Amino acid sequence: MMRLPFTLFLLFTSLLAAGCGPYFSPSGDDRPGTDAGLRHLLAEYEVKPVSRPLNPAAKVKLGQALFFDKILSGNLNICCYNCHLPLAATGDALSLSIGEGGSGEMAKRVPPRDERGEPVFIPRNSPDLFNRGEMQVMFWDGRVMANRDGTFITPMGQLFPEGVENALAAQAMFPVTSAEEMRGNPHENPLGALSPWKQLEIWTELMKRLLALEEYRELFQAAYPDTPPSELTFVHAANAMAAYEIDSFTLEDAPFDRYLKGDDRALSDEEKQGALLFYGRGKCAKCHSGPLLTDESFHCRLVPQIGPGKTFRHDEAWDYGRGEVTGIRKDLFCFRAPPLRNVAETGPWMHDGAYTTLEAAVRHEVNPFKGATQYDPAQLPEELRKLYRRSDTDFMLDLRWELKMVDDYESVSLTEPEIASLISFLHSLSSPVLNNLGRVIPERVPSGLPMEN
Repeated sequence: MMRLPFTLFLLFTSLLAAGCGPYFSPSGDDRPGTDAGLRHLLAEYEVKPVSRPLNPAAKVKLGQALFFDKILSGNLNICCYNCHLPLAATGDALSLSIGEGGSGEMAKRVPPRDERGEPVFIPRNSPDLFNRGEMQVMFWDGRVMANRDGTFITPMGQLFPEGVENALAAQAMFPVTSAEEMRGNPHENPLGALSPWKQLEIWTELMKRLLALEEYRELFQAAYPDTPPSELTFVHAANAMAAYEIDSFTLEDAPFDRYLKGDDRALSDEEKQGALLFYGRGKCAKCHSGPLLTDESFHCRLVPQIGPGKTFRHDEAWDYGRGEVTGIRKDLFCFRAPPLRNVAETGPWMHDGAYTTLEAAVRHEVNPFKGATQYDPAQLPEELRKLYRRSDTDFMLDLRWELKMVDDYESVSLTEPEIASLISFLHSLSSPVLNNLGRVIPERVPSGLPMEN
């Protein structure tokens, strides 16, 4: 056997050490390159530990009060907390949320009924609030987005007020203007009687309501000591709510976080293999990149159509997703890739909660065409099964093929053990703090309205 000259031998070994050859695990794992290969992929997809923006305590305290106080609703019967429960991983554990007029919590929440006696659901799944301070695109359809210059794209266009601090605060401006979510109907209260397009009037009336209470005047003064009461607007309220959500729901201690900070032992071998699939052959990182595991872009994953739909055309019941916002044909049925931090705890999954187990959601992502054509609505609660729209799902399939948008839902061939390892990796994204989120719930709110749902 020919021997390499000693200088070439040194060059070859130095190239291996520099990463130009196969990876070898320092832990003794017989699979080459588990940690070195994974860290290489993480760098490629710009995955970094999450950061926690700091906010003044007084501002957070005001935001906490507003988040839990039903004073922001037209009928004084619902608040942000009803759809974003800390004890339900900041969601509501429902496929489709139940808004204004509902009662109870999570699985026991009862929807209101329409004039025909049918249950009324919000068209989409309630998203979690984890680590949202770093995100620039809000809502499943991205109708609220932050620009690089600090301005925002919102349904209000140029009428959107100045002073909003981030995309999360911009998002917080809108649920109070929705009749189905918080404002109520025209015949029920003065806020409900205002046109939904009169957001400025709605916000003005809400601020009058808040500042009529001494405790809220004190909270606003403490949070904004340099702002005269006469200059306070709902923008200040939204900024405070965003500050509270950032402070309470930015979690940075999941096993995956510890791994990103350099602890190779933070993930099990199975979780590491799942991560390698996620960022490699599984192609998950094509949509779920960056620190929060989302590219914040819009994709069509052929999610089965469920629910009352969300369209301005009242004779239809479609949910066109991003296409409803842009009016662009290729955006039809596309939705923002959700961030995956704590994803194992934030079900039901997809924009309409079509899947009630994490495994079912993963299997759909692995083969979206199979998921759409073989979807079983039996996994849904009984009242939602009849809202499964198979004909709409078929139309979506036909349209996406017509547009030749096949790259959005290419399937990946994974074995059962590989799917199991992928799910294990997703569990490693869960923070242990989830078990202690009850600490962020106040004992009372300034309005004196009841806390229970």
